[in-house]
Amino acid sequence: MTTVQAFFFHLNAKEINQLKINRLKNNLFSGTLVAITMAWRITEMGKTNG
Repeated sequence: MTTVQAFFFHLNAKEINQLKINRLKNNLFSGTLVAITMAWRITEMGKTNG
């Protein structure tokens, strides 16, 4: 019984880590997109003002 529980706990820990990694990747990706969009808007504003 304990070995089965340990196995499932190990499985869950791996899945949880994978979810955390995926969430981090998504956050990085969206953050990069936002940064690019902001930079593009700033340059566009600079063009129209200049």
